Amino acid sequence: MKPIGPLMWEHRDSEKVLQVIELVLPGIRQSSDIGQRFRDILEYFRTYADELHHGKEENYLFHQLNVKNLPPDLKSLMAELIDEHAKTREVLALLAQGISEKSADIVKSSLQELVILYRIHIEKEDKHFFFQAMDYLTDAEQSIMLQDFISFDSKIIHDKYRAFVDDLAAQNAVSQQ
Repeated sequence: MKPIGPLMWEHRDSEKVLQVIELVLPGIRQSSDIGQRFRDILEYFRTYADELHHGKEENYLFHQLNVKNLPPDLKSLMAELIDEHAKTREVLALLAQGISEKSADIVKSSLQELVILYRIHIEKEDKHFFFQAMDYLTDAEQSIMLQDFISFDSKIIHDKYRAFVDDLAAQNAVSQQ
């Protein structure tokens, strides 16, 4: 298996979340419409799509490709993809603000922008970058990268829930004082 396999599977998961967003967008009219579903969507994009998925792309795939002699168009596309990751982080910060403030307008506009950004981004990676980039990595490099992805995934989950446990313990210690 090539390392782009898991990345593309993750894209399919994100597309399912984007479909849900498109279904719920028309129902966002007032602050009372902002509930747990939107906090869950934010959590999904922050943890799974950004930290885990973009983390693998940036820390492994793009990092490895950065030392290769890529043609200018592929190198430029990689830079564009990295910029899009940064842009989605900005939109996620705005979404978090909208959820926190219970602002239906901010939540709705952030989600609309997120859908547009991710749909374009996924298509670029799937159709114009991933397969082309594999030509610049040896089979051994791809195999190592795939193992790195598995280790990275495991670390993200453990880090996330260790932080959760630490926060929970700290909150409990404060409440007992």
